[in-house]
Amino acid sequence: MPDNPSDSRLPMVSSKACSKCGQVKPRTEFYADKRAASGLHSQCADCCEPGRGKRAAKALARGLLAIHGLGVCLACSQVLPISVMYSRTRCKPCRASQRRSSPRQKASAAALEKRPDVVAKRAAYRKTESAKERQRRYYKSEKGLRRMREYRASNIEKARAREMLNRKIRTGGIQKQPCDVCGSPKSEAHHHNGYDPSHWYDVRWLCREHHVEAHRKAS
Repeated sequence: MPDNPSDSRLPMVSSKACSKCGQVKPRTEFYADKRAASGLHSQCADCCEPGRGKRAAKALARGLLAIHGLGVCLACSQVLPISVMYSRTRCKPCRASQRRSSPRQKASAAALEKRPDVVAKRAAYRKTESAKERQRRYYKSEKGLRRMREYRASNIEKARAREMLNRKIRTGGIQKQPCDVCGSPKSEAHHHNGYDPSHWYDVRWLCREHHVEAHRKAS
């Protein structure tokens, strides 16, 4: 029985209308709720059961996942290892993104990105094999391919200029040169005069570091 008739603290109402289905049912069809003025839950037992079953199923699923060292993030809906979870319901990346949501936190994160020690540390990490392998996996993933398609769609002239230059290099019309600044053999083409068709092949050869620096100075 949902109700506990022996509880003397509850007002002895004989019947009550359910707030969900609207039916008037006897008090024995309601769960006790000492926080309510009537001492009974606002919804009848039949209306409460679906929600109780869903909550119980979710709790059971979380318990079974926890046994195997897993958790579910309610923000991104991913099943992740416990080591990646910040709490029972949030993973660490989602928690970090939420913490940077305010203007003050965004400004603090932007200032951290510009710190010389942080910039130097990230530049050193980008040169490691693990960083390069991670980048290769990203560009082969579905998300990476989608981002590249979106980038090409929003930068048609730039993408076209790069495509035509790469085609010229493959056919032997243009030879790659070392970096103009440091002489590194791993160089990239820098369209310093823009991406107009008349300047497709008018490029400077720069390594990745000096290429990024050139774009930073131009902006």
